[in-house]
Formats: sequence, C-alpha cells, structure tokens
Amino acid sequence: MKILFVFLSAACSLSCFSQQKLQPDSAQTVFASVSITGKVLKKGINVIVDFGEEENMKLFADVMSKELSKYKSYISVLNRFSEDGWELVTTIPYNYNYQGTGETYMLEFIFKRRAVKTSWVGRNPFPQG
Repeated sequence: MKILFVFLSAACSLSCFSQQKLQPDSAQTVFASVSITGKVLKKGINVIVDFGEEENMKLFADVMSKELSKYKSYISVLNRFSEDGWELVTTIPYNYNYQGTGETYMLEFIFKRRAVKTSWVGRNPFPQG
C-alpha cells in the first residue's frame, strides 16, 4: 500500500512540473493611443500616435503620426493599424457643447498588440505578422 501511495504522489508531482513553461514569454501586450481630428480649413485629418513614455517610442510615434496624417479618412488609419496587427480595444469621442450643439471634435482609438521584448532603440518593435 505504501508503494502505491509513493508511486501516485510521484506521478502527480511529475505531471504538475510538466505544466510549467520552460521558456519565458518573449512578447508583451503594448497599447497605443491614436487621436484623430479634422484639419482646419483643409481636407484631410491630423493624427497623433502615442506609444507611451519611452523616449525611443516617442520618436517612432512622431514618425508614425506624420505618415498617418497623410491619409484623408479615419478608416484608412484604422485599416493601416489593422494591417500591422493591432486590435481595436475602444473608441473615445471628445465632444464640446456650444449653445446647444454637441459636436464631436476628436476621436481617440485605443489599440493593443503583442510586441517582442527587446531593445526598441532605432528599430520598429512591431514586426509584421
């Protein structure tokens, strides 16, 4: 009976160890804020991308903002983020109320994506696919 008990406890402990990951996950979820407003007295949109506080990510966000501001519609920006593997989390409309009008003047889109944990200096941390 003791041998059976020892055998069963050893088998349970081996199965518990087999459930653990041996390699740490090399990707993390990152978020991006994309604010879009219409350009004053011009056709087109103005896009501001925010990837967070890291200095090298701010540079990447500035380049991306300039590139996306060349688009003429909100949908083009959303399609671009979707093509790059981003998933839309939520949309936040910003409204103002002047003499009874409740107009939307800006939309902010929050996206998420898995990104590789490496040094992001000088390269795109969001590989295709």
